[in-house]
Amino acid sequence: SVTIDLAHDPASTDIDFALYDAVGGYIDGVGTGNAVETLTWENPTNAAVPVVLDVFPYGAGGCTPYTVEVTETPLACTDDLLEDNDTPGTATLLSSADAFSAVASPGDDDHFTVSVAPGEEVAFRLREDAADDLDVELRAAGVLVDSESTGRSYALFYSNTGTTYVDVVLSVSSVSCIDYDLVVDVYDLACVDLWEPNGDDGAAPEIYAGNLQAIAAPHEIDSYTLWVETGDLVDLWIPTTAGQIGLAIYDELGTLLDSDQGFGASLLWTNASGPRYVYVLVWELEGLCTSYDLAVSITAGSCPIDFWEPNDDSLNAPFLFSDTGLYAGPADEDWFTMSVPADSRGVAWVVPDDTSGFYLDLYDAAGGYISSDSGVAPIAVSTTTSGLPAADFSLVATSSICTAYDIGVDTFGCTEDDAWDFGLDQNDTALTAQPLTSGIGLLATGTDRDFWDLGEVAPGETVDVVVSFIHRAGDIDATLTLGLDVDPSGGTSDTEVMTLTNLGLTTEHAILEVFHYNGSGAACRVNRYGFDSQIQ
Repeated sequence: SVTIDLAHDPASTDIDFALYDAVGGYIDGVGTGNAVETLTWENPTNAAVPVVLDVFPYGAGGCTPYTVEVTETPLACTDDLLEDNDTPGTATLLSSADAFSAVASPGDDDHFTVSVAPGEEVAFRLREDAADDLDVELRAAGVLVDSESTGRSYALFYSNTGTTYVDVVLSVSSVSCIDYDLVVDVYDLACVDLWEPNGDDGAAPEIYAGNLQAIAAPHEIDSYTLWVETGDLVDLWIPTTAGQIGLAIYDELGTLLDSDQGFGASLLWTNASGPRYVYVLVWELEGLCTSYDLAVSITAGSCPIDFWEPNDDSLNAPFLFSDTGLYAGPADEDWFTMSVPADSRGVAWVVPDDTSGFYLDLYDAAGGYISSDSGVAPIAVSTTTSGLPAADFSLVATSSICTAYDIGVDTFGCTEDDAWDFGLDQNDTALTAQPLTSGIGLLATGTDRDFWDLGEVAPGETVDVVVSFIHRAGDIDATLTLGLDVDPSGGTSDTEVMTLTNLGLTTEHAILEVFHYNGSGAACRVNRYGFDSQIQ
């Protein structure tokens, strides 16, 4: 349980508060008008639950200081329906295909038993969603034969190769409250193949193009992983000689992509997303040990058709605006036209799913090469019409593999400035700094510095500033000034961080200066930026 105490002076402005779950659902609230508001809530589950505390004034009023104290008290685990199985002697008797949910509790182990006939194998599969680990042990006739203690998915097995029945006992313990699911399967040893254990996604071996032989056991799903590139055509086929069988493809999040079942099964599926692993699942439908051959064929296909196609050459280069979900590949160049107004800078950038082998090239209207970029996203190029009329430029996106990408384009006037300047250069010096504590979408140019007054900093207080931008044309730098103290930030990263503390005896104004590196005289260097500051 959690107890929240909020202390304040209600004579100033009464403060109340409420508790919400992670998706905004109301849990509880309190508003007594007392100097200390208290709320206690018990988490009814066996897992950690994020909650949101909303503190708000009751009615109109000014600023009211308050303190919050949070006290957590551990509760006993929620019992499951099988709490009389705390020792091997009281183990719950299970049989094949049993499946249920249970709770592992500190000092309260769970025990389950199965009688395994000669020539049979028993499989226990557990899955838990908490970040904690279970300790799971399997004993046959009192002898430890298998154990696991890490991960969220557990699979333990015992094969009876003898001539008499063997009783096995599964023990589950934990140092915290953990909800888990347990599935039991018992099947003939003839059902075991060389791919085992592969009965869940956590133990799925990787397969490749070609043929494999395996055996599907009753109540068990055979799982495999398969790597696919963007545009790959995947052909999976199990012949009718396998009898009644199921076949499916899932993504890594567990979303079904395609499936088939019957006397034999086949799938023909195209990967329209980026390079990734997918799961191939096979299961039998007749309650029998079913031998099957799985044929896997992968054909590298062309990239999926996006909104801009056909745009594979300079004669088919549409005028560009920002967009998402485009594709480029070895046989699929993407051409675009970027229009840049007179006396302006044009910038284009891409963010591909896979940056390896991805290039963005820039050409003038006559086909003359200007620049190229690759490597770390965003991959960006820019050009300028400084002192020139408007012009069109060609952009070419290429990739050595088929990959999805997003693209953006922006243009700036070489003499353009943000809204605070109003064309009058009102914040170009420290003496004309405009009052602003945070902002977005501001402009820094190569010939125009921006000064912002972040407010008064009393003796002993500290001012922190973060300036963020994307390198589009040149490098933005910043300087924080507090009286006679200066903190210059001149790195080449996308974020400049500064901090100063007023160590003097008088209150000083914090002044932030944002400018281009070597900005004076630079030709049409323009960047958008934002900043946030805090004085405390």
